[in-house]
Amino acid sequence: DGVIGRLLVEVADGLAAGSDQDQAEQWVERTRDLDGDLDAAWALVRQARESARLNPRRSARGLRDPQEWHELLTRMEQAVAETRSMARTLALSLADGRHWDPAFRERFVAVLHRSGQAIDAADQEPLRVARAELDEVVAQVARAGLEDRLWPEYGAVLTNLRNVLDAMDEVARANPLGQPPLPLRRRPAQQRGGARP
Repeated sequence: DGVIGRLLVEVADGLAAGSDQDQAEQWVERTRDLDGDLDAAWALVRQARESARLNPRRSARGLRDPQEWHELLTRMEQAVAETRSMARTLALSLADGRHWDPAFRERFVAVLHRSGQAIDAADQEPLRVARAELDEVVAQVARAGLEDRLWPEYGAVLTNLRNVLDAMDEVARANPLGQPPLPLRRRPAQQRGGARP
């Protein structure tokens, strides 16, 4: 979903600019807004399923068991929860005045920004590239011998981002909003009351 991607870009840009705790708390609140959007989407899926159940026409049969929509919304819920967890970790870190290693901060901000852009684009290939870059950041961090007391924070935000990318990769693969329209069978022109101009 583009909103999740744009929020991640905003978080990355904020970290690069030296965000404070208040801004991180705003990111947490934004994820709560996304929860509201997801609740509305779940309601629409339930309504569509019920409408299809009551509709005897063949065209409505595909909506009677919208399992794919359930899976996609569940993955989006996971992505929002992971984004909220990341924002909370950042808020706590900023509140405690912890200073991340500059090299880690730079690498994390870069991959977070690219990940947000890839999620916003809803394209699997950029998501795979972002995931590969994240794996490289993890490998670099493991070799860097960073300060032990900050490892829990580094691990938390890296795990959150990995889980967001994995969840949104499946959403991009399904491409629920970018599918081509269903082909409609058209009656011949003479049956519609005349030839086309």
